[in-house]
Amino acid sequence: KEWLGLLMNEDTCVSAVQSLDEVFEDPHVRSRQMLVETTHPKAGRVRQIGVPIKFSETPGEIRRPAPEIGEHTEEILGQLGYASEEIDRLRRTGVIR
Repeated sequence: KEWLGLLMNEDTCVSAVQSLDEVFEDPHVRSRQMLVETTHPKAGRVRQIGVPIKFSETPGEIRRPAPEIGEHTEEILGQLGYASEEIDRLRRTGVIR
């Protein structure tokens, strides 16, 4: 807070670092409709921060929750040229999930 007070009086771009709980309660975040709820397959309804940049002609939106760890590993490795046998071996040996 001390640094924030000092730098606010200077020609700098400065803002406080907030916890996730503080962000969810921030009036500016709420007024810009930055909070969205998604349905996560394991966690149920989850609040998260939406798209921070607003374009009038090409609005962005959160359409699904973040992927699970390893959810797209097989797809990505396949696109990189890994054979399914090699991907299976990596999974069996614990290199990937």
